[in-house]
Amino acid sequence: MPKNAGSALSLGRWRRSAGFAWAGVRQVYRSEPNFRIEVWAAAAALALTWLLGAPPPPFCSPAPWC
Repeated sequence: MPKNAGSALSLGRWRRSAGFAWAGVRQVYRSEPNFRIEVWAAAAALALTWLLGAPPPPFCSPAPWC
């Protein structure tokens, strides 16, 4: 392992990893039309929920694993 790799828990390494992940999301958004549809559908659902004042769904429904 190179000396300048840093600790696995360092903020710089986390930010760099998050940058690569965000670059991947941007690439998928540019290249996959269905992903764009899903993103806009989710944004519309969230906006409608907010505009109508609907309560958010419970984080953990009464499922056996909760």
